[in-house]
Amino acid sequence: MRRTLSARAPTRLDFGGGWTDVAPYVQVCGAAVCNLAITRYATATVSVDDDVRRDASGGSREVDDTLVRAALRCSAIPHASAAVTSDFPVGAGLGGSSAAGVALAGALAALAHSPLDAAALAERSRRTEVEELGVAGGFQDHYAAAFGGALLLTSDVSVHAERIPLSDACASAIERRVLLVYTGQSRISARTIAAVADACRERDPRVCRALDECKRLAHLMADALRRGDIDTLGASGGGCVMAVAREGREDSLAAALAPLAERLAFEVDRTGFHLLDRES
Repeated sequence: MRRTLSARAPTRLDFGGGWTDVAPYVQVCGAAVCNLAITRYATATVSVDDDVRRDASGGSREVDDTLVRAALRCSAIPHASAAVTSDFPVGAGLGGSSAAGVALAGALAALAHSPLDAAALAERSRRTEVEELGVAGGFQDHYAAAFGGALLLTSDVSVHAERIPLSDACASAIERRVLLVYTGQSRISARTIAAVADACRERDPRVCRALDECKRLAHLMADALRRGDIDTLGASGGGCVMAVAREGREDSLAAALAPLAERLAFEVDRTGFHLLDRES
């Protein structure tokens, strides 16, 4: 019998604190990141055929994508197969690879009848990325994809995810006034992460001061979201740029940006990881 299910996980906007969750800064100084999940999704479809006998190598069906292969190895489900689709540009700086990892990990766990809570799901996705693929990334993208909503993520020994209450009025204002545009210039995240990590190991004072400031800004952004203060919000760099319009000037800003970049419409995602269908 062949069993199949699908799940999705959201990408995110990083309002402040990005890079503080990356080694070695996070171990030495602790992290603080404020982010918001949005309705640009990675969707994973996973299947297993219970009637197929394990092959001599004990492996899963071969697929092209390295992240998919890594997730299948970590799932320990014989004869599983998987595929991922997305509705956001690759290299957009929205945490897309982590959203794909969370969608895969959660769907495979559900297929194995061992569902994970949001924190465990985020950590499994992060471990797959770090241990199987050797990606020296942080944790914020995995937690945004697993939890959804607005988060203040901090760490000492472990990661603490604080859900920031977001009123309907604040969510509506973000969706109306925040313009997310894709520049077409994909960000090479791993290369940038390595450069920041090397600077931290060398105790580069300029980089360390900048990361300290990023951490401080994360708390300020979280306070702004609690107050519904859209004018205070900011964002980090990436393939996408986030611009905040003054109230009533949304159309003018959109027109000014239109010749320069592609606008990506979005809404606030409050759900995080979500099974789209049960086994079929």
